[in-house]
Amino acid sequence: QSTWGLRYVMVRVVSIIVVLLLVGFSWERSVTFDSRALVIDGKREFLISGSMHYPRSSPAMWPSLLKKMKDFGANIIEMYDFWMCHENVKGVYNFEDRCDIVKFIKEAQKAGLHVLLRIGPFVNAEFNYGGLPVWLKFEQNITFRTFNPQWLEAMEKWVTYLINLLKKNDLFYPQGGPIVAAQIENEYQFHEEEYGEDGKKYVKWAVELARKSNIGVPWIMCWQEDAPEDIINTCNGFYCDTWIASHKKKFPNQPSWFTENWIGWFQRWGEPRPFRPAEDTAFSVLRWYARGGSMMNYYMFHGGNSYGRIGGGPGYVTNYAFDGVIDEFEQMNNPKFYHLQAMNQILLGYKAELVASEPDVKILETNVELHTYNAVKDRCISFLANVDSVADKTIKLNGKEYFLPAWSVSILSNCVDEVFNSAKITTSTYIYKKETVLTMAAPNLGWMDEPIASAVPPQINKTPREQISVTKDSTDYLWYTTVYTAEGKAKCKLEFENAKDLLHIFVNNAFAGTTTKSIDILLEGRTEISVLSMTQGLINFGTFFEKYSRGIIGKVTLCGKDITENQWKHVPGMKGEVQKYFDPTVADKLPWQINIDKSRKRPLTWFVSKVKLDSKDSSLAIDMKTMGKGFVWINGKNIGRYNNALALGKCPPCSYKGLYNPDNCRSGCNEPSQRYYHIPSDWLYVGTNTIVVFEEVGGDITGMHLVRSQLDTICAETEKDGSLKLQCGEGKFIDSIEFANYGTSSGECGNYKVGKCSLDGIQETVKNECLHKNSCVVFAPKDIICEGVKNKLVAQAKCSIQYPYLSLLEVLSLIHISEPTRRYAISYAVFCLKKKKH
Repeated sequence: QSTWGLRYVMVRVVSIIVVLLLVGFSWERSVTFDSRALVIDGKREFLISGSMHYPRSSPAMWPSLLKKMKDFGANIIEMYDFWMCHENVKGVYNFEDRCDIVKFIKEAQKAGLHVLLRIGPFVNAEFNYGGLPVWLKFEQNITFRTFNPQWLEAMEKWVTYLINLLKKNDLFYPQGGPIVAAQIENEYQFHEEEYGEDGKKYVKWAVELARKSNIGVPWIMCWQEDAPEDIINTCNGFYCDTWIASHKKKFPNQPSWFTENWIGWFQRWGEPRPFRPAEDTAFSVLRWYARGGSMMNYYMFHGGNSYGRIGGGPGYVTNYAFDGVIDEFEQMNNPKFYHLQAMNQILLGYKAELVASEPDVKILETNVELHTYNAVKDRCISFLANVDSVADKTIKLNGKEYFLPAWSVSILSNCVDEVFNSAKITTSTYIYKKETVLTMAAPNLGWMDEPIASAVPPQINKTPREQISVTKDSTDYLWYTTVYTAEGKAKCKLEFENAKDLLHIFVNNAFAGTTTKSIDILLEGRTEISVLSMTQGLINFGTFFEKYSRGIIGKVTLCGKDITENQWKHVPGMKGEVQKYFDPTVADKLPWQINIDKSRKRPLTWFVSKVKLDSKDSSLAIDMKTMGKGFVWINGKNIGRYNNALALGKCPPCSYKGLYNPDNCRSGCNEPSQRYYHIPSDWLYVGTNTIVVFEEVGGDITGMHLVRSQLDTICAETEKDGSLKLQCGEGKFIDSIEFANYGTSSGECGNYKVGKCSLDGIQETVKNECLHKNSCVVFAPKDIICEGVKNKLVAQAKCSIQYPYLSLLEVLSLIHISEPTRRYAISYAVFCLKKKKH
C-alpha cells in the first residue's frame, strides 16, 4: 500500500512538471529594493554582513574563513574589488592566486553567502594608492575621480571589463550567482566639493555608468547624499543609527544600509594597537537595527595581512587587524566573536519581523528608549536601550523589571523576555600564546651585503626626481647619488627641505646615518653622497592622487650651499630585488657568507635561512622582534613589510561606555607595533622551506623565530543569578581550572585575584562542571555575599589539545566536528572498546 502511494505521488509530480513545461513556465531570479529592505525573489531580506579582502588572505584560507563567517551569523559578504591587483601593468590582467576574484566569489556562494560587490574603483581600504593602479598617475592630463576625460575613459574601461568577466562566469544573482548588489565609487561625498562642478558632473556620470551596465541587481553609493533615488545611499562609521531619520527623509523609498560598521581601526608603525570593545560594537549594531536599519556590515570580519607591498598609508602595519572577529591565524577574537555571534543568531531568528514594518518607538524616560517590531502575527521583538553613557537604569515594563547597564541595549524576545544585552558578556575571553617552533641557527643561515646603488643602470638628472616618477612604485627604494668636492676635511650638515620618507645616508659607500630632515656628515675632497629613500606604502585616502609625491622634494643643501642642481644619479630598487634573491632557486646559487656574527646590526643586508617542518597549518608566524625594518619572504612569497618600531603612546583602561574613540582603546604600548608575521599554510612545505630577509637598518637574524599561535587561557564572568560559558576552540578541551571565585575579584583575564570576599567551594563546583569538556555553562549563586558591591562569578581555565579521558558516549558526540577530531574520536572509541572502558 505504501509503495502504490509513493508511485501515485511521483506520477502527480511528473505530471505537474510536464504541464508547467508545456505552458512555458519560467522562474526568474530577481533583486530589487523597497523602503524597508533588499527584496530577493519578491521577499524582503534582513541582512547581516561581514567584510573580507581577498588579496589579504590566501586562496587556501578562503573556504574556512567564509564558513566561519556563515557560522558567525552573516548571510552576505561585503567585498571590494582591487583594480591594482588585477591590472598593475596597463593592459595586462591578472586574476590568479590572491587576485582570483571569480574564485573568491564562487567560494562565498558555496558557503551560502550573498555578495555585495563594491566595484569603486577607488576603494581606500588602507590599500596602496586606494586600490588604484599607479600607472594611472602617468596618463597624460589625467585628474583622478572627477569629470576628466582621461579618468572617465580608464574607469569605464576597467569597470566594463570586470562586469563582463563576472557576467561571463554567471556571478550576478539573476544569472544564478551570489551578487545581489554592487557599489560604484566610494565615500566621494567627503571630497566632491574640492572638485567643484566637475565633481558633481562626475557623480552623475558614474550613476549612468552603473545604470547602463545592466547587471540586474541594485547599485549603491557610500556616503553620497546627491545620489539619485534608484541608487541606494549608505552610511559608514562607528555608529549610523542617528543617520537613519535624515536618510528616510531624503530617500523615502530606500532601505537603510550600514555598509561599514568599523569594529576596530587601522594602525601605523609606532602606534599601539587599537581595539573596539565587544560591548560597544554590539550596542552600535542593536541601535542600528532597532531604529529601522535592515543591513549592517562588520568591517572587518577578517582583516588578514597586507602581503607584499599592498599596504597603504604610508606607514600602516602589515597586519590589517581592524580588531576583526577572526584574526590572521583564523582564530577567534573572543569575547567579540562569541558575543556578537550570539546576538546575530537571535536577530536572524526574527528576520521576517525586523523587515516587515518600521519600528514603534516609545521614550520611557530620559535616555531610555523602546523600539518594537510586531507586524507579524504572534511574533514580537523589542529593543530596550539605555543610551546614558554613565548611569545604569532599572526599568519597569509590562510588570517586569529590566536592569540596563549604561550604554547598552537589551533584546526582548516576544517583547517580554531579555535574551541578550549588549553590555552583559558571559562568553569566553581568549588569550593566545606564541610557542617557539624553531630558531634560525647555523649552519642553515647565510648573509650578504646589498651593494650601494647598483640594481640597474642609473638615470641622470640635474635635480633629484620625485620618487614614484622613477620607480613607478615597483619598489620601496630609490637611490639618489651626487658628488661634492670639499676643500680639505669638513664636517657639514646635509639638509633636505622636504623629504617624504626615511633616508639612509652613505658617504663614499660608508653608512653615515638615517634622517628625515638633516644629518651631519664628514667630507674630504671628492665625496660621493648616496641617499636611499625608503617608502612604506602610498596614500589611500584623499584627493588629487595624481599629484601625490614621495622621495626627495625641493631644495637640498650641504654646508649651507644649495646642491639641488648638482646633478644626481637615480637607481630604483635593490640588486637583490632585481635578481630575485628571495626565489629559492636563485638563493640556492648565491655566495652567502656564513659568519653570522659579522652580520649583526648591519644595514642593507640580505639573510637566508633553511628550516624544516614536519607539518604545516595556519597557526605559524615569524617572530621578527630582533630585526629592524625591511621585507621577509618564505619560499618566494612576500609576507610583507616588517618594522620593529616601538608602539609609543598611551594605553589607558578602556571603557565601552560612550562614543568610541580609537585613541582611548589601545594595547601593546612600549612593544613593537607588530612583532609576529603570519604565514599562510599553503605557502609552506612539509620538508625544507627557504626564508629570505632584506634588512634595511640592521638586526640579529639569530633571534628570529618560527612560532605557533595557540589558545592558552580562557576566562568568563557573570553577575548574581547569571551564567557564564567557558568554551575552548574546536578540537580542544578544558584541561584545568586556574581560578574560580564568586564574590569580588580583581585583575583581568590571565591575572585574576580573589578580592575581599569569596564563596567557599566555588572552584570545585566549576571543576565538576567543566573539566575535560569542550565547553560548559556555570550558573552563579543567587546569594549576595558581599554587600554594597556587585557579586560576580569569575572563572579562568586552560585549554589543551591533549585529549582527556572521555566516556564512549562523549567521544561519539564529537563525530560531527572537524575531520582531525573525527579521526581521533573514532580511534579513541575503538581503543575504549578494546580496553572495555566506558
